[in-house]
Amino acid sequence: MNAVVLAGGPPDAVSAASPGLANKAFLPIGGVPLVARVIAALRAAPEIDRIVAVAPHAALASTALAGADERRPGGARMVESLQSGLAGLPPDQLMLLAVADLPVLTAAAIAEFVAGARARDLDVAYAIVHQRDHAARFPGVPDTWAKMADGRFC
Repeated sequence: MNAVVLAGGPPDAVSAASPGLANKAFLPIGGVPLVARVIAALRAAPEIDRIVAVAPHAALASTALAGADERRPGGARMVESLQSGLAGLPPDQLMLLAVADLPVLTAAAIAEFVAGARARDLDVAYAIVHQRDHAARFPGVPDTWAKMADGRFC
């Protein structure tokens, strides 16, 4: 299947701590940018054939995106970045969408998620990590998506 990695968006409070970063997707964790970690996990997953990375225009030449098969410019809003990433991909094939700020994503997690979605014959599947699980494994490390899963941002 194809995968689209969303690494778009403007600079934010996280990236402001490191001048010159396009946004938090390019923040190095252990010397490796977040988006590069996500792309590497997708590349290691046998379920993934092609990776499309969507990022700010100024960041498209970044080596952090080197593992992607294709780089596309992001839009002003997430939905526009998603449209850019999906453009031209076969609509009848399964597609995996990943955000770029998942530093602990693994090929095994991707395989488990894809297998679960396929087994249930789902049209759309959305993975979440509960705040309590994230906090137990990574104490003191904030995670916006986990907070959303607990309903704090909904």
